Amino acid sequence: MFYPAECRIYRRVTIRKERLLPRQGQVLVKPGELVSAEDLIGRCHPQPRWHLVDVARQLGLSPEDAEKALQKHPGDIVEKGEFLAVSKGGLALFRRVCKAPATGMVAAYQAGRLLIEEQGESQDVRALVRGRVVHVRPGMGVVMEVRGAYLRGAWGAGPSSYGVLKVLVDTPATPLLIKDIDIGAHGAVIVAGWCADGDVLRQAEQVQARGIILGSLDINLRPLAEKLAIPVVITEGFGGIPMNPEAFDLLRNHHGRDVTIFTDRGELGPEVFLPDSLDEPPPPPEKPAPLKVGQKVRIIGYPRLGAVGHIVEVLSTPRRVEAGVLYEGVMVELDHHETVFVPWMNVEPIGPRASS
Repeated sequence: MFYPAECRIYRRVTIRKERLLPRQGQVLVKPGELVSAEDLIGRCHPQPRWHLVDVARQLGLSPEDAEKALQKHPGDIVEKGEFLAVSKGGLALFRRVCKAPATGMVAAYQAGRLLIEEQGESQDVRALVRGRVVHVRPGMGVVMEVRGAYLRGAWGAGPSSYGVLKVLVDTPATPLLIKDIDIGAHGAVIVAGWCADGDVLRQAEQVQARGIILGSLDINLRPLAEKLAIPVVITEGFGGIPMNPEAFDLLRNHHGRDVTIFTDRGELGPEVFLPDSLDEPPPPPEKPAPLKVGQKVRIIGYPRLGAVGHIVEVLSTPRRVEAGVLYEGVMVELDHHETVFVPWMNVEPIGPRASS
């Protein structure tokens, strides 16, 4: 019996999401607290930067003479550009000077060199998604419980983000065009079928959209997407593939509501959360079950990548595909009534599994 991998699309689910600080810091929330996406959950302590200034070399002096030329000594506070040392003798116009490379404190002087400590800024960490804090790891981060709809993308780039979901097209096959993006996209996570124009991505970044969710992206735009200051998520893959209808309907039904994108998942793929209110009772857990006749599925392999349909037959014997290889699989009736054979590895369930 074949047990498929976890669904990529859930319309209602409860999960736990770990939010860690990038380095040791202070957690600002407690277990049981409800937090919104913009709420602070932690703050990282300032991380100092060190600057080693070769005073003797800049002044052309020996370490002993350079020490006599110092105007700032260990323990002194200096501003960026302020004189640390000035060579003595000769006309003032021709004296050599050594300036501070940053604002900070002189920490030490040795062998003709000054060590300056530049105090870094503290870094705030936000929840990014609405949920309830269920566990606190002191100095490290929190574990949050999040309820709502969930979609796992095929590929993503850019920083994690949150905003208001805005679907800009009417169908999952409609491309994202530059005319679709105006000031109304400011602060929004925008959705469309696919994109093949780099100017569209740049326009979204310029109007300060919070993210882009597409069915697919032209492969030549991948380097650009990876450099943007906003996240880009694709649900199907690279090329001109429409977004699968199930994912598009899920996003369209949440138009105008909060959405969060997490891109820091490596090979696991980006996550899209559409959080519900935590005042509602959690959904019952869904038990894993083998695929059966009647199950709604999505094809995750070529040539019908992204197509959605229902299983009409579970084959008991392998079938030979065009490449001459034998595969076990199922017969799937697609939404436009075409019935095709699909190997197990290229199919995944959508929503609740068929009952026995």
